[in-house]
Amino acid sequence: MGRFRVTLFLLLFGALGLNAQYDGQVKHWNFDGSAKEYAPILRGITNAILSPGIKDLGLWMDGENVHLNLVEGVDLTDDFTIGFWFSPVVADKEQTIFSQIKQSQKDNQQKRSFYLILKDKTLTLKTDKISIPLKDITIDNNVWYYLAYTYDGFEAKLYLQGKEVYATSNVTLYNNLSLHSDYFMIGKSMASTAFFEGSVDEVKTYNKALSSDRIMELYRMLVPIPAPKESVIDSTKLIAEKPKPEIVEKKDVLVNEHFKEEFKGRRNDIQCKVEVQSLNIQLEMWDYDEYDEDRITATLNNSLFIDPNNINRLVPKKRNKHIFKFILDPQKINYITLYASDMGNFDSQNTVAIRLWDGNKRLDDIYKLVLTEEKNAVIEVSHVGDIPIVQKDNILIREIPVEKNEPEIITTIDTTPVIAEKPILAEPEIVEVNPLPKEPVVVEKTKEPKAPKEPKPKKIKKPKAQKEPKPKKVKPEPEPKPLEYITILDYNILDAQVVHSTNITLEITDESKQRGSVQLNVSLDEAKLSSTPYTLKGDTRTIRFNIDTRKESVITLESFQLEKNQKCRLMVKLLADDELVQEFPLRLEKYNAIIPVAFVPKPGSARPNNRRTIVVRDTALSIKVRDNSKVDGDVITIKHGGKVILENHFLTEEFHEVPIALNAKQENKLVFVPVEMGKASTENTAWVQIIANGKIIHEFSLRSQNSNQPATLTIIHESE
Repeated sequence: MGRFRVTLFLLLFGALGLNAQYDGQVKHWNFDGSAKEYAPILRGITNAILSPGIKDLGLWMDGENVHLNLVEGVDLTDDFTIGFWFSPVVADKEQTIFSQIKQSQKDNQQKRSFYLILKDKTLTLKTDKISIPLKDITIDNNVWYYLAYTYDGFEAKLYLQGKEVYATSNVTLYNNLSLHSDYFMIGKSMASTAFFEGSVDEVKTYNKALSSDRIMELYRMLVPIPAPKESVIDSTKLIAEKPKPEIVEKKDVLVNEHFKEEFKGRRNDIQCKVEVQSLNIQLEMWDYDEYDEDRITATLNNSLFIDPNNINRLVPKKRNKHIFKFILDPQKINYITLYASDMGNFDSQNTVAIRLWDGNKRLDDIYKLVLTEEKNAVIEVSHVGDIPIVQKDNILIREIPVEKNEPEIITTIDTTPVIAEKPILAEPEIVEVNPLPKEPVVVEKTKEPKAPKEPKPKKIKKPKAQKEPKPKKVKPEPEPKPLEYITILDYNILDAQVVHSTNITLEITDESKQRGSVQLNVSLDEAKLSSTPYTLKGDTRTIRFNIDTRKESVITLESFQLEKNQKCRLMVKLLADDELVQEFPLRLEKYNAIIPVAFVPKPGSARPNNRRTIVVRDTALSIKVRDNSKVDGDVITIKHGGKVILENHFLTEEFHEVPIALNAKQENKLVFVPVEMGKASTENTAWVQIIANGKIIHEFSLRSQNSNQPATLTIIHESE
């Protein structure tokens, strides 16, 4: 018996170890063993205070200093999952559940952040730019909650009690930036306020993003599912039912006849297998490694008749996915073949990431596929869902697509009600008789004439007095009902866009197709671009502005005074220097939209130029100048329209700022006259920044070769 127990223990222990290894588990702090195990991540106290946990013991956090800093066990710039249990004591109190920050090593300033805050029994997600309340979630005192946080390189997701409550594709927080440090803390924010008060237990980290099914399993491991209640059969209500006809499928087993050994002269290599419930599937695809302009053709079941939308498609970057669409054959195993039609800049192979949509449900797994000039990547897809049964003309038909458009009923069941036949009675014979008509006999009789009657005098009717018409009752017009406006609180963070210019244009077109107009507010970094809402009614509105070169900018579009059941559907085009960057179809009656935009200079734009032309939207600017390289005695004079605005300025390492008032709606020419060329070179170079409303909207270098060839800067002012 003892040997059996030991064997059982080893089997269970081995199973748990294999499961953890399969999950990619890196660290597990359960606070049940030695304090040395969790001492590296414990902050705010030397000797931990333990309390009852979700499983055995947990860590007590006092709401003043105690918190955890996960300095080991997780890389916040790579795929990860962090899961832990928490139980608050006072859910009404404002406190931090967790915080993630990216901090500069130069000035220790917080650059980006992500917080989960508890206040008034409600959870709110906060970043350094926006705040998103998690609706329909109530947190109670002394109740255990399981929280999981995942990042797969493309999306970040948050789960509570095993269910997804938030997802975003804005992943700039997870970029690996030089001279920056990443921190994840449980129970504390970076500002050292709003500490968590309660217990924390079973903290685990993983080096992969766990699937939603696995997260639900981890939640259920410590929260047992209640046993179903036994059903009680009331024998008095038992009614004999007619047996239902059995629906027999024509083909019970999927047929494997679509697989081919090769396609277009290349070997077909099955690299993943997927089971789906729907016949309509979509395939997301993007470049897995470095973007190098790969191109791919996709076909279903090795057909040479390929949808034009699936031919020679460019493999986009991570955040710009391309989607293939297919309709499966339900009776056979299906194969999606990806053929590398262009190897891009690297001839060795194409590496793509794919994820499937099963009907309207996006699957969690992401697959990495490799295509070469010798092999194609093949995805084996099996349909395991039920095929709908519909009733047509009292016949139940199991609808399965049939090839060659031949009509075929796979399974039929006659549901026409059976009617008892009545005996047929013989109908009486009808005999038509047509006798000849008899001639009528006319008998003439003589009558005595009567005396004529005297005519009666006609009565003369008196004319009736005309009645005066009664005045019609006028119903008072009903008072118009006051308009009901709704407020949209949800925000959808769209894919971040990279631009090579700070001159941004939004072209917003109303596609609502309704009588009324729509109104919206447009903000840049939480500052409205107009004091009044923009109004559109089936037309297009153009909005121009500049973004900051030093940080990621956030463009927010919010509906304003939206009536109940009113649509607000827009097509928004984002342009940089009048070149289209991206288009966004928006439905602002469901959610407001946030577009992150980051400025990245074009390659080679930092090289000094003798001439430069820029476009701005403001007339009140300032110019900052400093020496572009080694301080060697460069002296410049700046003229605006022939007038001196900065005279004989010695360029140093520090910026010197000069205010400037532009002439509206025209070109403004500034000349950088070299007074002294300096000792280190024969050229006079200056680094220039253009400031508008406290933001750097342009920065570049200018080079003056000599006094006869001074550097010139043309600033064109354009209004909205």
